[in-house]
Amino acid sequence: MNEITDKTKVLLYRGGKYYLNDTQATTIQEAIKQGGSYIEIEGDLIMINSVIGVISTSKYIEQEKIKRGEWQCKYGEWHERNQQCGHDGIHK
Repeated sequence: MNEITDKTKVLLYRGGKYYLNDTQATTIQEAIKQGGSYIEIEGDLIMINSVIGVISTSKYIEQEKIKRGEWQCKYGEWHERNQQCGHDGIHK
C-alpha cells in the first residue's frame, strides 16, 4: 500500500535513520551548522556528532538498492543482482 507522505528527507545517524519533512530537515541542518550538541527528533535526543547526514529520500532509496547489489542500466531502469537488461527493444 502506497501512502502519501511529506517525509522527503532522511536523517542518517549511527543508530539508524529518521524520515523527515522539509521543515524538520531545515531545523536539524541549522542546528548542526550552529554547532549544537544534540538535536531532538520525535521526542528522541540525538547527539549531533552521531549524525552522518541529511539526504533526500530518493538518494537514500538509490543507495539502498546499490547495497543490495541492484544496478541501473543505461535506460535508467533498476535490475536485481545478476539480472540481464532487456530494455533494448523497449526503449528504441
